[in-house]
Amino acid sequence: VCVCLCVFSLAFLFWLLLVQVVILYHDWMPPMYLHLQPEMEYLEEWHANMTQALSPAIVSKTDGVFNPACFIHTSFSSSAPTINGYTYISAFNEWYTKGTPLSLTDDCGVMCNPTCPT
Repeated sequence: VCVCLCVFSLAFLFWLLLVQVVILYHDWMPPMYLHLQPEMEYLEEWHANMTQALSPAIVSKTDGVFNPACFIHTSFSSSAPTINGYTYISAFNEWYTKGTPLSLTDDCGVMCNPTCPT
């Protein structure tokens, strides 16, 4: 007899479409090349892969996602970046306190959110 126990857990994912530290220091892409065509193609493919990896949470009826198209690592603040008027703090608060499933992901392309800190 096999008894299987399942644990159900809600998740709020806060993930960048392009993580600066990974691109620059793990993938060894020099900043001066970021806007050249081969590098942009690589970043676009990275963006597509990240979007696909997050897709189960993005379409979830219970989980939350805050996924800005920023090229940053730790420069988030209580006011930026925003998606549809939400910061990561207000999005998490809405999801956690009200149970609102939020799927906030930029669909404008690579490094395109104008509210991203520089």
